[in-house]
Amino acid sequence: MDFSEACKWEPASRCICYFFYIQARTDSLNQTPQPPMEQQIPVNTMPQDQPEKSPSAFEELPEPIREIGQMASEAFNEFKQSETYEQILDAKEKAHNYITDNPVKSFFYALGAGTVLGFILKRNK
Repeated sequence: MDFSEACKWEPASRCICYFFYIQARTDSLNQTPQPPMEQQIPVNTMPQDQPEKSPSAFEELPEPIREIGQMASEAFNEFKQSETYEQILDAKEKAHNYITDNPVKSFFYALGAGTVLGFILKRNK
């Protein structure tokens, strides 16, 4: 059955897709492999002036905000060194391993949890 006969008996959208599919296949079979493009990168041998350093965003902050940022950074560093952080990392690794070992079960658990949360948090209109 050639293309003209196919268009008589099948819907037009299917014929158009079939036509482009055949055209793409014949185009890809007729192409010869091209060698990779080579490109020369220009090299600038002249020394460039270093731009002046602008004040960092940290230096532009007001003092109280800078102190709060430093306190938060110190608190996070202490948390990273705690045993709780290690337990969180272990739980994350166990969850990752369970998901990779049981993808279908994990999908349905997530689907169920999403459904339950959707019903709980659903807005009444």
